[in-house]
Amino acid sequence: MKKSITKVFFEILSAATLTLVGRLIASILGLSVSIIIARTYGPEMTGFLGLVGAAALLFAYPAAFGFQASVLRIIPEYKSKYSNYPVRKLFNHLVLFVLLMAMVSSLIFLLLEFIWSDFIKHDNIEVANLGFVICSIIILKAILLVTTNALRAFGFVKLFAFFQLFTPLVNLTGLLVLIPVIGNLSPIYALVLSFLIPVIFSLVFINRHKSTIPRKGSSHSIAYSNVLKISFPMMIAGYVGILASEIGVLFLGMSSSIAEVGVYVIAFKISFIPAIVLKSINAVISPKISQLYFSGDIDLMFTLCRLFTFVATSFAFFVLLIFYFYGEFLLVAVFGDEFRDASLILNILLIAQLINAITGSSGDLMQMTESEKKHRDITIYGAIIYLLASITLIPYIGALGMAVALVLAEIVWNGVALIFIFRKFRQLPLINISEIREFVRF
Repeated sequence: MKKSITKVFFEILSAATLTLVGRLIASILGLSVSIIIARTYGPEMTGFLGLVGAAALLFAYPAAFGFQASVLRIIPEYKSKYSNYPVRKLFNHLVLFVLLMAMVSSLIFLLLEFIWSDFIKHDNIEVANLGFVICSIIILKAILLVTTNALRAFGFVKLFAFFQLFTPLVNLTGLLVLIPVIGNLSPIYALVLSFLIPVIFSLVFINRHKSTIPRKGSSHSIAYSNVLKISFPMMIAGYVGILASEIGVLFLGMSSSIAEVGVYVIAFKISFIPAIVLKSINAVISPKISQLYFSGDIDLMFTLCRLFTFVATSFAFFVLLIFYFYGEFLLVAVFGDEFRDASLILNILLIAQLINAITGSSGDLMQMTESEKKHRDITIYGAIIYLLASITLIPYIGALGMAVALVLAEIVWNGVALIFIFRKFRQLPLINISEIREFVRF
């Protein structure tokens, strides 16, 4: 049994490390883009792009319909149950469905121009047909959400690791090329390119790769109703959290200056450094959780979760210490004196990420073990707390209020999830020191 745990642990660790490297490079590239924009255009442009991204994500995520999460469970499950299931055909139909949903979502966005045009603006630049530009981002973002996760669902771990840096690499390249050509408009059009090129690449790869093409003679019909039944609660769960988060950003834009939005956006991006490890682990362990759960190996499933919780927590705590002592110095040195106020906001956001790391893969654990509806409900509870706290605190303490609201939401999201997991399995994905010692000695 110990040999089995060790073997699976290092298999996941190897794949997660590869994904982590991709995410780290992606984060460096993403921060490079943020630094160039902050240094060239100031916090106003950073805030403007933050508002554009928030609005686009609010309309793109429901268009993806939860398929970006459900493919991680459905494809490994069907491949393990049926040796010749037409998973590639299923994937293409899901992408087509998302495309149609994204077009409808974009139309709704255009019809609501009288709402968003008042605060998604930049006084120093005028983007021609801004609404249609954001609509293209909505459509591309929705499709990319599904195709990116489909890569790891099909088992293309190395390509998925590369994809972590593909989007920010295209964004950075596009920004550097476009700045001399179109000047102030380059950040938003580089953003469009950063979605378009990865979408085309992922669709072509999945449809051309031999391992995704079923052999002739497959008699399995695609259970679309089952796919929708699984995906919809996942969409609600993910969207509620995004809804609260992005509406908070938009509300901050309405209540404060666009420069303060820019300060918060920078702090928020940096706060995701510790989340890189947990996300890299979840990217690889989620399909494994589904496989172990449906094969009945619950003990191994939880042992792996606990071991990787220790890895994620250690890194999150280390990052928190660095920015607690040197955060203000690093922010000013890298982004400029205008971002000095981001230090306190960043520290609070890092506390939220530490809470998320300590509780491990609780959300993925629920979604991969037939508890997606309960996870949806828990997400709604936390999102209500986050939204109410943001609306209450932002008028008084601005961006700092959003950071505090996120800490409260993380406590609710992860705390209630752990209660449910314990009631169902009588086990928790929390750190077990004796288990870690035994694993290290072995």
